[in-house]
Formats: sequence, structure tokens, C-alpha cells
Amino acid sequence: MLWPGLLGKNKYDFAKTYCDVKVVQGYQGQNFQDFSRGVRLEELNVLLRQSVMIRRLKENVLVELPPKRRQIIKLSLKRSDIVLAKASVLVKHGSSSDTSATKDTSLENLDEPDDSGVSCRLGNLSYQELGIAKLSGFREWLSIHPFIAESDGAAELDLTPRSSKMLIFAHHHKVLDGIQEFICEKGIPFVRIDGNTLPRDRQSAVQSFQSSNEVKVAIIGITAGGVGLDFSSAQNVVFMELPQSPSLMLQAEDRAHRRGQTSAVNIYIFCAKDTIDESHWQKFEQEAALCIIDNKWKI
Repeated sequence: MLWPGLLGKNKYDFAKTYCDVKVVQGYQGQNFQDFSRGVRLEELNVLLRQSVMIRRLKENVLVELPPKRRQIIKLSLKRSDIVLAKASVLVKHGSSSDTSATKDTSLENLDEPDDSGVSCRLGNLSYQELGIAKLSGFREWLSIHPFIAESDGAAELDLTPRSSKMLIFAHHHKVLDGIQEFICEKGIPFVRIDGNTLPRDRQSAVQSFQSSNEVKVAIIGITAGGVGLDFSSAQNVVFMELPQSPSLMLQAEDRAHRRGQTSAVNIYIFCAKDTIDESHWQKFEQEAALCIIDNKWKI
């Protein structure tokens, strides 16, 4: 009720105004009031339309939606990706002269096996460095995904109205920039929403993604566009970086898995082996009570 008290303080006040109350005699001679007939119904109709909002509970809507399927994409980070990620963050902070990112790993023979174990350094990656380091694996994965049809050695996009669309979520701007760079290389029309996007531009991006058959990708900052937006024309959702909590991830997934969705929604979660991603995801499992069935993650 958007205007409490508009129709009366209680049901008796409401009945006095909008019911044709009559006294009726019961079978055993007892009298009771009959409220079954209404009066001033046109007035009541106008007031209800202007002051009442009826909203279905999400639990009632979910049973009508197509299935949601989660899949973990486990990445083994290369030494070269780790070094470049650390260097990228150092340059951003104006510390390009600092060689701490490369003191354990030279730029030569970066992808050769390391007897000391790369994993000993993976635990030292910040969340931003980890997101940047995963970009290489993301590019390889998307290049062979059915979302992109290979033709004559070049990536071409299926522009038919029924072809699928994709939401790609990340947190750090450097990671979003890396995703955008690759999407541009593939020549895929896209929209982007992050913390720097103005409110009017956000709505314009959503409308463009929803209505245009050519716009196939939405690159979205998790905190900026993970709640309240309708991307129900997407059938694929990618998390390049794990959100801070399961609730944020579920909210972001439901930008596509919502009313208006007619296809199953495939959710891909990128998780780097031997990094904080693994412990982060294990915590998600416990908090969100996720279970795994044939490598498909479902609620």
C-alpha cells in the first residue's frame, strides 16, 4: 500500500464507505451483517490503481522460469600472466620502477615449469592482480565458445534474432578494460556499465542491449550493474571475478534469470587454481548452500 489509511483505518471503516451493509437473519434466528455487496466501486477502482502496487514474491516467479545452470571454469595461471598482472597494477599506481613483481620470476622463459612451484606466489596475488591474470584464460575460453562462430579463420558473430547474448561481470576497471579490449578485437558490438556510467547512460545501455539484435555483450561492473537492471535477453552470464558475497552473485545472475527470460541461463564462473579464488568459492558454497551435479552448479 503506497498510501496507508487512504481506504480507512481498519476493515470496518472500509466497509462503511465501500460496502452496502445489510442485516441478514440466519438459520437460527441470529442476525449478522452482510458485506458482500459493494458501492462506489468506480471510486474504489481509481484509488486502488493509484495507490496500490501488487508484486509477486520471487519464490512464486522462479517456478515459472527456465533452469539456471552454473559451471566452474578452472584456470591454471601462467607465470607470464602473473608477472604481467603485477606489472600492470604497479604501472597504475605509478610504481613502474619497482621490480618487486618480477624479482622471483624473470621475463625470460616465463612459461617454463618452475620446480619451486608457481603456487607459492599465487597466494600473494591481490584480487585485482588475480582478475587481470585470468584475462588470458578468458580470451582462450571465449574464442572457442559457441557464442562466437568461427568462419574462414575469423570470428564472425551470429546476428540472427535468436542468437545468444552474454553478460560479463567483473569488479576492477583494469579487468573490465581487458574484457572490452578483447571484445573489440573480435568485432562484437557491446555495451558497458561501470561506476563511471551516468544514470541516463545506464538506461540507454540496457535498452540497447535488450532491443538490438546486433548488441551481443554487456560488460558490467558487479557493484554498479549487478542489481535492478533487466538483461533478460541474455542467455549466458560470466563472472570473471567472484563477487564479495553469494547474495551479490545471485543478484547479478538474476539480471538475466528473471521474468521475460525464455531460455535456460548458463552461468560460467572463472576460478583460478591454487589461489584465493578457491577458498572464496568454498565459502560461497557454505553460505549459499550450492550443490554440484555433473559439474553444473545449481541452487
